[in-house]
Amino acid sequence: IDKLFVIFPFEQEYYKEKHDMDVEFYGHPLIEQIDNFNSSQEFLKKNNITKEREIITLLPGSRSQEINSMLPIFLTLKKHFSNYEFIVAGVKNVNDSIYQPALDLNVKVVYNQTYDLLSHSKIAVVTSGTASLECALFNVPQIVCYKTSSISYFIGKSFVNISFISLVNIILKKYVVKELIQNDLTEEKLKSELSNLLSGNKISNMLNNYSKIYSMLSLKETSKKIAKSIVN
Repeated sequence: IDKLFVIFPFEQEYYKEKHDMDVEFYGHPLIEQIDNFNSSQEFLKKNNITKEREIITLLPGSRSQEINSMLPIFLTLKKHFSNYEFIVAGVKNVNDSIYQPALDLNVKVVYNQTYDLLSHSKIAVVTSGTASLECALFNVPQIVCYKTSSISYFIGKSFVNISFISLVNIILKKYVVKELIQNDLTEEKLKSELSNLLSGNKISNMLNNYSKIYSMLSLKETSKKIAKSIVN
């Protein structure tokens, strides 16, 4: 490889310092998408969302295996926090029937409108992945969760040695958002962590750290600079 373009500062450090590769970092393209995003005025009306209650968004992932694993535990929150409206950020690349457990509990599923939904959310419960970073860039307090089969988890732990699983914590190199992973992801612990966030005690610190992430990833004209470097 002659040159490697990366989208996180820690990638630049890793490939340049540990592998002596020619690495360029111009910021994260996701910043451009979010900076240019304007929530549709019709979003709430189109999805029959009244905002009489504050919204807690559930992001169970984008793959069938993730959604099947995460959605049921996320939905247990509804019975404990009846004063809030829970809405699932759904995706269209999976079979609609996968969201039936939410519909059975009268929880709305909004398809392919995650940014609109985050724009109106008080808190998000998120499956670890890019969605965690998106929540941070939308300034939505979050709890990050992940659970897979015991065998997959064991194999993953054997090959990957990292302190955190969420992009927010990895980028900042410290524990900013709560991570509930594998056996720690239980109904009781999830309920407890959401209660802590709703109390407001941790939100101010979390939002302050979100602004640091934005500063680290926001370099002007990211896509244009990458394209220009490729052409050159």
